[in-house]
Amino acid sequence: MFSCQKEDKNNQFIKSNQFVYAPGIYYHKQIKIIIKEFNDGSLIYGIADKLNNIIYQQNINQSFSNNSNWFLFIDQNDNIWFFTSDLQLTTVLIKENETYEYKKIAKNSNEIPNEMKAKIESITN
Repeated sequence: MFSCQKEDKNNQFIKSNQFVYAPGIYYHKQIKIIIKEFNDGSLIYGIADKLNNIIYQQNINQSFSNNSNWFLFIDQNDNIWFFTSDLQLTTVLIKENETYEYKKIAKNSNEIPNEMKAKIESITN
């Protein structure tokens, strides 16, 4: 997923408290988020630091679909949240100093930011 290929024209810079809904390359402070869509329509995402060192890469066997409801959300603490309705999965990469810790979160957890809870409720009801 991370390579030396030319950069895509769909690169975007994103801020804290922002949602991501589409495949592409996104930059946030010192990280790069890549959401890759394969020919069969399946998607995976990965996160790298400014030197392209992989911080996290989703397992290719747990891809999600562009036909389902999914999004990434970057909160005010630069944690990276992910939700997908087809896998019924909510995860977070919790930022601590310059590292990230991966964690699965229960859908109704109090840890989920309010903006994200509202979005999940709106797309699953």
